Amino acid sequence: MVKFNINNTLLPHNNYIKFKYFAKAGRSSVEEDEKLAVMEGTEEVIRVRIPQKRNREVLCIVEKMLGGRRVTVQCMDGTERMARIPGKLKRKQWVQVGDVVIVVPWDFQDEKADLIYRYKRPQAEWLRKKGYLK
Repeated sequence: MVKFNINNTLLPHNNYIKFKYFAKAGRSSVEEDEKLAVMEGTEEVIRVRIPQKRNREVLCIVEKMLGGRRVTVQCMDGTERMARIPGKLKRKQWVQVGDVVIVVPWDFQDEKADLIYRYKRPQAEWLRKKGYLK
């Protein structure tokens, strides 16, 4: 395996660590790191999914992991429900205690629900700021 450094000269495989160092050494360290930190801190949420009442969606917070793809959630309508995590959410986005989620209560059993969406941290902060979460 052959690696290249900044000057596009060939490096043997054992100098790969030096290549990483050269790639990072191209920028001024302190000033650009501070700029990057400021830019990362000003992340804006462009789109936030709001629960739709006509589809019976409810905003909830995960309280406890029960195992077997099940969690206990405290919903904004004051009900504590047991929610089921579908396979597509379980594999792509892991759900943890404290996450803000959207659930759809079952038609025939209101104390159980299906978890359909998990908010990321900036989206959850936006929901708190706008008053959706109490």
